[in-house]
Amino acid sequence: MQLTIIIFNGTALIAIIEHGLRNGNKPNTVLIRKRNHENRFIWLFALVLIGIASHCTTTTCPEPIVTLEVYEDQMVQIRQTLLDHPPNSGDLLIREQTIMSLDDILSVESSRDSANVFEFYAAMMQKVSNEIDVEVHDGLRIWMMYNHGFIIKTPQNTFAFDLIDAYNGWQRYRSYELPENVVNAVDVLFISHQHLDHWDETLIQKIRAHGGMVIESTPDEPLYINGMKVDVHLGLHNIENRIFEVTTTNGFKILHTGDNQTSEALPLIENIDVLLLNAWVNESGSTYGTYGMRNCINKLKPTLMIPGHIHELFHVLENRAKYKWSFYINDGSLPSAVQVMAWGECYDVVK
Repeated sequence: MQLTIIIFNGTALIAIIEHGLRNGNKPNTVLIRKRNHENRFIWLFALVLIGIASHCTTTTCPEPIVTLEVYEDQMVQIRQTLLDHPPNSGDLLIREQTIMSLDDILSVESSRDSANVFEFYAAMMQKVSNEIDVEVHDGLRIWMMYNHGFIIKTPQNTFAFDLIDAYNGWQRYRSYELPENVVNAVDVLFISHQHLDHWDETLIQKIRAHGGMVIESTPDEPLYINGMKVDVHLGLHNIENRIFEVTTTNGFKILHTGDNQTSEALPLIENIDVLLLNAWVNESGSTYGTYGMRNCINKLKPTLMIPGHIHELFHVLENRAKYKWSFYINDGSLPSAVQVMAWGECYDVVK
């Protein structure tokens, strides 16, 4: 065992890193609440941890201790950088580095219980609230919501896929609901399947209460809703999974895959403008999400692919899709553009 003390921006983070890696080469890590590096408390704690490390072996060392808060400065910096570099106009390298930094934080198991991660999410949803009522004059405006949730606004309609309030684990100790004007903006909600990271009964009731439509069944014929054509296909999952093909009144074709888990099960559809693809599509476990996404893109050849279902915090860490998978997709041969977005970011699409 080795004790590592990291000085970062004037603060000290302590981590015990077990060199005898286990569970798929993942290090055992303990992160302690940040303190000024001159604070005697953290050095005293370091001495305690040195004692633990000297007696801990790969057979006796416990699973990682639940982390305390260490992310406040990083989350504030990430949010500000994303605001300074939005998807349509920001520096691509800075965006990738920033989202990869977010990926690193969310890839720590206990980040899902972090108040600073929660506050980052709430602030980004407030950003959506500030933007949702702004008129769209041409094309599409697409917001990345939680998990595989998206809101799309056109000059004529605002509709959503798999919209839920937030990670439902947060409800244990702090309540969060999407801002009222965001919910009221949704004319139609499409639900791919009834897993709780895609289906939110309270939110469904709110949308219906203000006169919105909720589509959570599989019709035999195309639907025509507010001038949009909606074709519903079935994908492959452990329960019925709907793949929605929506053609907007201004001529954009959007495909949302839900939790379809193989490229083979995708319907062969031409002229897709926007593919909203779940990033964990791993060919039913036979490969990694990066390769599964690449297979889906090469099959459907959309103009644009936006990955979703990234860092669904209810899933244990090894079952979560990571942002980095989507950055690794492009091997130089892809027929499509890929736009990776964090919670609450939006992207304008025009023809």
